[in-house]
Amino acid sequence: MNTIINIESHEALKTSVEACMALILQTKNQDRIHEYLCIDVKETFMRLKAMNSNKTLTIVSECKVKSSQSIGFLIDGKRTLGILKKLKPTDELTIELIKETSKINFICKRFTQTIDFNENWFDFEFVEKPDKQDGDKSYIFRTQLMKSVASLSQKFKPVNNYNDVVFFGKTEGKTAIAITDTIRLAYCIFPEDEDANSLGNIKDMAIPGHAFRIINRMLKNKEISKVPMILLSVCESFQYSDNSIPEAETVRIELPCKSGKITMIVTLPNNGGFPDSFSKLIPKESKYSAVCEIKEFKNSLSLCKDVTTDSKNKVTMTFLSTDEKLVISSSSRQDGYTNEITSAVNGSKCETDLISLDVDINSKFLTDALIELGRTSSKVNIACISKLHAVIMTGNCTEDGTELDWLIMPILK
Repeated sequence: MNTIINIESHEALKTSVEACMALILQTKNQDRIHEYLCIDVKETFMRLKAMNSNKTLTIVSECKVKSSQSIGFLIDGKRTLGILKKLKPTDELTIELIKETSKINFICKRFTQTIDFNENWFDFEFVEKPDKQDGDKSYIFRTQLMKSVASLSQKFKPVNNYNDVVFFGKTEGKTAIAITDTIRLAYCIFPEDEDANSLGNIKDMAIPGHAFRIINRMLKNKEISKVPMILLSVCESFQYSDNSIPEAETVRIELPCKSGKITMIVTLPNNGGFPDSFSKLIPKESKYSAVCEIKEFKNSLSLCKDVTTDSKNKVTMTFLSTDEKLVISSSSRQDGYTNEITSAVNGSKCETDLISLDVDINSKFLTDALIELGRTSSKVNIACISKLHAVIMTGNCTEDGTELDWLIMPILK
């Protein structure tokens, strides 16, 4: 007997498929099975699932349907998405599964397209302990904050997988987020939010950075990006029904949308909570500091970074004690000639500790910091203790009081 599935909204189905494909495109698994979506169909809804190869990250998406019977199967996500993109908003979509030939028909008035499906599918279920000790473990974040975290995670390429995490925790009574690749550190402190009322009791945890890079892909979808709030909840344990992996603490990140709900399930690594040392890296006072217009800083930086041929993209920042300005310079030597360029940052105001200071720093890291700080601020505060210490870059606080500090380690000769 063939299974007939009437799709209530093919746009909602496309959103669900795109959410799952964000995981597939990010992980790029070589095992062919992980390029497929697992689809679980009940009488009134369809649940789509995708996971990475080591089963530490799973995306589940739901959309409404009317089905003649319940069934589970695997389907090629890339080909399915290609078919859905051909549909017009006015098209009505029906899916027909033919078990005898393992074929699936996508049927609308304008065309019918057939692809293969596979009945060897996986399933999983949550196993949550009823006797929670820490009370409610659900936290609500503004989507804009998640976009910022996802954007930061996208810029930070970890030295190894152990460092590829986003730290959530409390510092000095406020909620903080930190991302580091051992050379740079983005440290964000944001205030309590009446609309996000659970932030005050947030649990210290380290969530894998690749989860946020997938969120970054998902938020490019117009329907998902309009979600005002994102729910993050901590589960006591999470178990696949085939017992293929041991129980582990996980986080569910839920994005409600018109199509139903998109959920990302992330297994937490065992590398501790929020390190107290992060806040200690930001000195209370600095011997050298400068305030610059971000636009002018970018102009000076772009002039200098095009000259350098150094493999570390090195430019030199000079805190001038004489002219009280910040100066960017770089040099390169090719064919026996030395090219050198120096550019003072227009409008910069510099304060130094009696003598000038030169700090060598990676121009790409500087550019990343200026772009991120420039999202909410027109000026940047730059501070340093010595040429051996990290350069601290801070933008103006946003309207809601969010603070972002960006630390970059210098290039040591």
